[in-house]
Amino acid sequence: MKISSHEMKIYGQGVLVTFILSGFDWLTGHDFNFFVFYFLPVFFAAWHLGSPGAVFFAILSAMVWYAADVLAGHTYQSDFYAVWNTMIHLVSFLVIGWSISLLKRTLDSERAGEGEFTQGYGGLPCSSTLPGNPSFRGKIFRHRKL
Repeated sequence: MKISSHEMKIYGQGVLVTFILSGFDWLTGHDFNFFVFYFLPVFFAAWHLGSPGAVFFAILSAMVWYAADVLAGHTYQSDFYAVWNTMIHLVSFLVIGWSISLLKRTLDSERAGEGEFTQGYGGLPCSSTLPGNPSFRGKIFRHRKL
């Protein structure tokens, strides 16, 4: 899989932002929970690079968060707690990355007109079958007399 120069630029910017965030995280110390800001590069990568970029930045963010936490002086009673906290952060980064990349793919396919969606993921209704859509009234009342 070849990565374009535009994608390389996005990866580079994302890595830079992730390490800048880790610097702020380290400066604020381990008492200040800074991990929520690591969602920014994951979100950005998921939107512009898709799932592979989201996974890359989720893993990078979890590793950098752990390094900043340890360098800030956080000591754990057991290594299990350090691994647990890092894995919980990784899972949350992965869930956000997956959700955003799925949202972007869905929006792109709807905008491209690749078919009228009548059911969403897992059989849930999509925007074309929801009451907020102007065509919804016609779908419900088409066969009933008012």
